[in-house]
Amino acid sequence: MRLNPDDILTKTFTRKVLGGYSSSEVADFLQSIAGELEEKGKEREELFNKLSEREASIREYRDREEILRNTIASAQKMADRIKQDAEKEARFILEDAKQKADIIVQDARDSLKTAYQDLSDLKRIHIQLKNTLKSVLQSHQDLLDQDPIHSLLPDSFQSKADSSLIEKKVHESLNKAAQSKESL
Repeated sequence: MRLNPDDILTKTFTRKVLGGYSSSEVADFLQSIAGELEEKGKEREELFNKLSEREASIREYRDREEILRNTIASAQKMADRIKQDAEKEARFILEDAKQKADIIVQDARDSLKTAYQDLSDLKRIHIQLKNTLKSVLQSHQDLLDQDPIHSLLPDSFQSKADSSLIEKKVHESLNKAAQSKESL
């Protein structure tokens, strides 16, 4: 029989002739209450044990959660540090590459400037050489036009043998002029 507080409050005992309660009814009732209380005590102890186990599990889960949070926080800090280090390294690499590129560009500009200067010098030398050659050729042309060989020879020196000798000397003079031209 299950007892609740109302059952205990409303329980009535038969009265004996002398004004007391029946001892067997009271003993039975007390025995029922004791059985119920013993059963409730065992249930309470079982529930307390289950509650203790649940609290231990909750503490364990909370400890694991704390460990996970700490691990995540450490991992996040480490990731942030790695990211910062990578960004620093990237900036360093970019700055170094920019400096090297600037040096390469400056070297290329200097080389181009030198090449233009060399080309300009070669053009000037070419013009000077061309003018010198023109001058030398003109002076030789003037010498040829003067025909000094004929003016030095007497008029009676007009034989064929003499004529081939004169041509030979003219050719020698021209060869010397050509060699002078090549040496310039």
